[in-house]
Amino acid sequence: MSASLTPTSPCPAAVLARTAIDLSFFSPFATCLFYTSQGAFEGRPLRTPAVPNAPQGIYERLEERLLPTVQKQWAVWGPVNRASRSLSCVSPSSLSSSSS
Repeated sequence: MSASLTPTSPCPAAVLARTAIDLSFFSPFATCLFYTSQGAFEGRPLRTPAVPNAPQGIYERLEERLLPTVQKQWAVWGPVNRASRSLSCVSPSSLSSSSS
């Protein structure tokens, strides 16, 4: 008996839920962590000082770049995550040819 997906299967809902959670929580968190650690390794101040030609602070850089970066991640990785997680819903027996 081949275990194929049916419309009542919980797998598509689980794929959408996992993808939404990943994109809503992990993606912004990881992006914040990336820009914060990058600024720290570059020796940037936490906030931009009020002196001429001062380097941009971590907070201002994060404020400027977070939303555009996360939007691009959603556009690219949302469909990729959904497609790759959908593959886990297909059982190996449904992929093999039924020779018996």
